[in-house]
Amino acid sequence: MSARAWGRSHAASPRNTSTTISGRALRSITRLPEYYLTRIERDLLATYGREIVAGFDGPLELVELGSGSAQKTRLLIDAILERQERLTYHPIDISPTP
Repeated sequence: MSARAWGRSHAASPRNTSTTISGRALRSITRLPEYYLTRIERDLLATYGREIVAGFDGPLELVELGSGSAQKTRLLIDAILERQERLTYHPIDISPTP
């Protein structure tokens, strides 16, 4: 039976979980050995960043939602700047301001 049938209405928050956790806590979590996703993403970008960038034509602009520390982004920025002289980078912070 749904919650509405019991006279209650529930809705999920539209915010991403990462926006509800403080930036400091999230950074700490992503450094834990158990949280390997960040390291794998960084390793993939370090290994294949140039190939990823080579797959696009023309001058590039980079838009990133939730840039955080931008450690992984820096790998793409470096790869892009190896192929073009300038880059417009748009980091968009989706975290609430404390």
